Amino acid sequence: MRTANLSGEELKERVGTTGQCFVALVDGTVAGTSSVKIVNRNAWYHKGPIGDFILSGVLPEYKGLGLYDKLTDASVDFVKKNGISVIELDTAEGNSLMQSISLKHGFRYVAVKASPYILSTILL
Repeated sequence: MRTANLSGEELKERVGTTGQCFVALVDGTVAGTSSVKIVNRNAWYHKGPIGDFILSGVLPEYKGLGLYDKLTDASVDFVKKNGISVIELDTAEGNSLMQSISLKHGFRYVAVKASPYILSTILL
């Protein structure tokens, strides 16, 4: 989980004042997180505000419980409630699990970055 080693202050700084961090608890233990922030984008596929998924994941021992789906749903709802119609995330090119989950939630590939990441975007 990318956020596992961040302090609360570091996480707040990365999410910023326009974002929200969601936490999945299992028996009172943090099992996963998903963060999204509202940013302005000036890209070929969209100009204006978007929801930018950042710092999401579920600890390995809690995989298979549907937590990532619930975290993603909470992030999408947050973006929609803020009147945003586009969400963006990027994932490592070799992370087939994350790519599969993203496609299941309606994300579509729109670009491949110069780094080993694939950018996926969903239009709500």
